[in-house]
Amino acid sequence: MHRGVADDAARADVGRARLELRLDEDDRLPLRLTALRLTGFAAVVVLGWLVASLDLQPTDALKVRDELLVLPLVVGVIGFVLAFGPKSGQLARSIILVTALVPAIAWAAFNPLQDTRVIFRKPDTRITRELDRLAATREDGAIAVGEIPDAILNGVGYRSVTHVIVTPNPELFRSFFPGMREERFNRIFNRFAHVSLTARPRPFIVQSDLIALPIRTMSRYAATKQSAR
Repeated sequence: MHRGVADDAARADVGRARLELRLDEDDRLPLRLTALRLTGFAAVVVLGWLVASLDLQPTDALKVRDELLVLPLVVGVIGFVLAFGPKSGQLARSIILVTALVPAIAWAAFNPLQDTRVIFRKPDTRITRELDRLAATREDGAIAVGEIPDAILNGVGYRSVTHVIVTPNPELFRSFFPGMREERFNRIFNRFAHVSLTARPRPFIVQSDLIALPIRTMSRYAATKQSAR
């Protein structure tokens, strides 16, 4: 398509600027797939996977993640490009287009406006029924169960001793350990911490973000499996 400002026939001797927009087939920037570009893309995918897999615990093994699933296809296209050279362009672009359509097809049935209450609904299992019976032994429903860590029980809806203190709140524990020396009390409880249970008689720091409370002490304030029997 050519769109231009026509010359004035009456003033043919005067040159006029012409505005022209070309959308010819030859003017379009083609999608070029080369082995080097595809190798660079694969390197970016692997680098992103490595960055996403970094963990504070250096002993953790790297895990295969979903983003790596694209690599076999990329390697296949690289081999195709190297094998067929310039003739591979159109077919390689078709492969890339089909690959881009796969996620769209896979997620086509997903409804972002669907009811999410089922996500937060407490499941009815043998474990939850046992926890329900345990919570029913106390009027306030508080429980102390050491087998399920972090804030899982609180997230399900139980008043659990095991949880996560996101913001330091030492006064939360003052009533449980009124006789503890101030310095030791502050050192243990004035921190972000995952709260767990222990059979030892006194609370202590397991690691910088994990503290343990004596289950014998907490059984005065929450139902434990031992006290429920």
